[in-house]
Amino acid sequence: LTLISRAIELFEKEFVLAALAEASKEDSTRITVAHLKRAAESDPKFEFLLSIFQGKEEEDEEEPVTKKAKPEL
Repeated sequence: LTLISRAIELFEKEFVLAALAEASKEDSTRITVAHLKRAAESDPKFEFLLSIFQGKEEEDEEEPVTKKAKPEL
């Protein structure tokens, strides 16, 4: 069980670092779904994750979640 947990941890780390590299190409300060999708496309070992991201990139291009709508006066 410990071996499997460690393998998953290493896989997650490698995937997040690949997404970080994609975000860094755009000088982005956060990792978006688009970055995760490009990371999955960039390496054959992440290909199985692509089905998760189908249709998600369009949602990601909408207004960022961190922005607050300005109240109308």
